[in-house]
Amino acid sequence: MEYPVVYGLAWAAWVIVWGMAAFVLVVGPTKRANRRLALVFFLHGVAISVWVLTPLMPTARFAAGISALNLLSLLSLPFASIWFLATLDAAWSRPLRQPVGKVLLAAGTLAIAAPYFLAHDVFLGPQEPWVFGGVSHALTVPMLVLFELSVVLYLVAFAVAVQAFVSAPKGTPKRDQAFWFMLAFGLHDLYFVYRVAILAIVYQGGSAIGAGWVTPTILYGRPISLILWVLVLSYGMLRHQVLGLDLRLKLGLGRTIVVGVIAVAFFLVSETVEALLPIDGLLPGLVGAALVTLAIVPLQRAARRVMDRLMPNVQDNAAYRDRRAEDIYRMALDSARQDGNIGVGEQAMLDRLAQRLQLPAKRRRELEVAA
Repeated sequence: MEYPVVYGLAWAAWVIVWGMAAFVLVVGPTKRANRRLALVFFLHGVAISVWVLTPLMPTARFAAGISALNLLSLLSLPFASIWFLATLDAAWSRPLRQPVGKVLLAAGTLAIAAPYFLAHDVFLGPQEPWVFGGVSHALTVPMLVLFELSVVLYLVAFAVAVQAFVSAPKGTPKRDQAFWFMLAFGLHDLYFVYRVAILAIVYQGGSAIGAGWVTPTILYGRPISLILWVLVLSYGMLRHQVLGLDLRLKLGLGRTIVVGVIAVAFFLVSETVEALLPIDGLLPGLVGAALVTLAIVPLQRAARRVMDRLMPNVQDNAAYRDRRAEDIYRMALDSARQDGNIGVGEQAMLDRLAQRLQLPAKRRRELEVAA
């Protein structure tokens, strides 16, 4: 198999995308933004499946089906991304929530996929060996044109995210969330634009004309950009829905630093002792374990200082938890009021959220008046 590391990254991306799709949906099944983000993740999971499953397909016929699902999901993704960003409370996203905007998004999704159904053989090239094993359909010029149209749509989605960030008041949870969305779509779109541009220049009719450095950048870029995009976007969404998420992330990263340093130190000490002293077997490992054990407490303190520098506003105290609870309720309140008056369903959701956050009734009323 060529590029086994890339294949491993594709598996990691596949697991992360499907896992985050389920997690986002479980955290907020009643929230439109969560449902739409789960759909976007689902489509990405279908698209990356061609990388993971093609080498495992027993026949070329199964591989053809996987390729078709990959192409259709890639064409649907930019519209799904714009549909997700329509949940933001920003000037450029509001028209997307109107009936005309919804009709245009639905019509665009069908229109960009229609050529594939009407001229199937034109858009799916002949089958050729897939880089990880098995066979897959070659890229055709008509399909490349559709991908180039997708670039325009992704740039529109990125523009909506940027406008939402710029227009949000400074220091508010809304601006913070918009920043993470803007960063996520920027990372994703940067790679996608690069990929399509390279394909348009280097590939013609599915045949490579001078691969060299091009193929690795495309292959490594896809799973890495997808993993980063999913994690950043999920964090931006969930940090204003899951109480204490920042604190858990801070503690988890601190433990990861300690474990990583211990693992490296244990290996280095063991190898050094074995190289310098005429002994082998279990003794070098015991010496390394003893030295590392003595360093655990200083390492924990150092990791805590590092995380305090990286996340100074995240503290394990009542003031931080109260502030985060208010931010989560404020974001939910803004979402409920997005399309006008709060309905019965939204009010019930806010009541449950306030109870779960243990938000005092007086403070809740103050937040509702100020919103």
